[in-house]
Amino acid sequence: MMLADTIAVAGRHIGLPFLGAIEIVQAAIVLMATGALVMATMNNEHATIKILTSRLSSPGQQIAARFSALVCFLFLALLAVAGFWIAIETIGESERSELLHIPYFWLRLIGFSGICVASACFLKQVFKGRHHES
Repeated sequence: MMLADTIAVAGRHIGLPFLGAIEIVQAAIVLMATGALVMATMNNEHATIKILTSRLSSPGQQIAARFSALVCFLFLALLAVAGFWIAIETIGESERSELLHIPYFWLRLIGFSGICVASACFLKQVFKGRHHES
């Protein structure tokens, strides 16, 4: 992604523009953000602030961790439903990027899949009571 953007910037300065660089970067962001979301969730490495929960008893921390996982699950589940809805609504429109004709459906499907995996990981934490340890 950075290579494509670097080539595009250099190309603009020497008069040889790299057409489609923005589309490549946008597609790469979907792939990297989805991968980062899944990896952080699977490894239980999301950033957390424990100003309040650190003062709770051990059972209280367990309850707070389960509640947090439930809220994250619900948010991601709603995001997945919305993403799936948009994908279904636009499936017949053959949406593609302007210059390189990158199909948006597949990028949406990748994002949707990653959100579903992350959502499932949070749901597992709700029922197992796992919490992030620092």
